[in-house]
Amino acid sequence: VGNAADPYLIHADSDVILLLCPQPVNVGHVFVAPREHYVGFLAIPEAVQGRFWRAVTQIGRVLTRVTGAEGINLHSAHGEVAGQACEHAHVQLIPRWGEDKFHWNWRAVPLPPEHKILEMCHDVRRRLEKGHE
Repeated sequence: VGNAADPYLIHADSDVILLLCPQPVNVGHVFVAPREHYVGFLAIPEAVQGRFWRAVTQIGRVLTRVTGAEGINLHSAHGEVAGQACEHAHVQLIPRWGEDKFHWNWRAVPLPPEHKILEMCHDVRRRLEKGHE
């Protein structure tokens, strides 16, 4: 990955690799990955996150201009149960148009009682306020 001979390679530097998806959901579907190996996006160290997310934002702006996209979906999964098929951190950018035929196949699942959801919200807020992960 990141080989200059790869026809799908958009950009590679010491920090990130940008590849055009060979089997895109829509025209302009791009993968952005850190050059170093991290199992998923939660494993990307803070020292790398800035450059990684700048690359995501930059390619998103360029894709919008080049493709004329009306919007962009970002997709990333961390863990097999979340749908992660590639054990390397990456984000997918999928250009979108009002008339495209792509639809997320998400379905509603039964939720716990609201008080349980609010307890989880409180626990997350408390951990963030204390600087914990």
